[in-house]
Amino acid sequence: MQVSVCIITRDESQKLARCLESLKNLQGLVAEVLVLDTGSSDDSIQVAERLGAKVYQQAWRGDFAWARNYLVSQAKCDLVLFLDTDEWVAGVDIPALEALLGQVDLRQTVGRIVRLNLNQTSQTQSLEPRLYLKSYFNFSGKIHEQVNRQDGGPVYYQDIPLVIKHDGYASQELLLAKAQRNLDLLLAELAKQPNDPYLLFQVGKSYYSQKNLELARKYFEASLRLKPAYSLGYVFNCLECLVLILLATEQVSAAQRWLATYLEYEHDGDYIYLQALSFFAGKNYDFAKKYFNLALKQPIVKVAGRNDFLAHYYLGLVYKEEGALGLAKQHLSLAADKFSPAKEELLQLLQ
Repeated sequence: MQVSVCIITRDESQKLARCLESLKNLQGLVAEVLVLDTGSSDDSIQVAERLGAKVYQQAWRGDFAWARNYLVSQAKCDLVLFLDTDEWVAGVDIPALEALLGQVDLRQTVGRIVRLNLNQTSQTQSLEPRLYLKSYFNFSGKIHEQVNRQDGGPVYYQDIPLVIKHDGYASQELLLAKAQRNLDLLLAELAKQPNDPYLLFQVGKSYYSQKNLELARKYFEASLRLKPAYSLGYVFNCLECLVLILLATEQVSAAQRWLATYLEYEHDGDYIYLQALSFFAGKNYDFAKKYFNLALKQPIVKVAGRNDFLAHYYLGLVYKEEGALGLAKQHLSLAADKFSPAKEELLQLLQ
């Protein structure tokens, strides 16, 4: 089964070239590449045409879902894969992907790709719904659009063996600019749908990116109070951001109460790490040690280091507080090469 790859772009010709060139990793799977340019003043159109894409042009309407649905309507394949300009294909197991596509019911299932987000000081991982049949699904939402079934039925997700990398947030300046760009659109949508938990979450994320923790907390809590299903992709991120805000502002009991409301995540590596962090912040060192050690055993986490150097770092701090300096040095040394605060703590202990 072949796919139409769809990309929306504007004034990012260098990143567009990287994205398009990476599609050679999908050789044999891609039937065509479609690019929608929404008003570039650089050479994005020429780059796309040179690299073999079909180029369409539309003025930007402030509506991401409309742009995605328009581009999909031009695709010749029923199966479409969306990529952003600042993403590129890093790896794929094509035989496994083709086998998987033959096993799942694509009439109600969307394929989720693995996205590695490369930030200045860290790497995070997320699952993004990007592969679907256009005859059964479309996008809705002017900003942070979501894939929905056209018949209104529930959407099921299947993780697929396709990995992309993303560097759209490689600098704090880019992150802040994107957050501000999105905020006006989000607030306008929220005024129409004030009880939409997903929109509340995305407004919170925009304020979180701007480091406005007070407003971010307000919107995250408002989202979670509406009790969205824990299986929805954004809900854990909402809980995670809220807990980190509460811990940063020394509201440990509130953080632990919110964690306790989502015990469905109790086997999730990132959830276990957040539990450990809350126990550490509350100076409950026995439970902190238990959960940081449990985090070290987790095979998968979304934030790099939570099952490795970050857990070792905090274990080092716990043992330091308890006066067990030998164990403190042991854990800090395991984190020192990957995490500069651990190296600084270790050097102080060695003096």
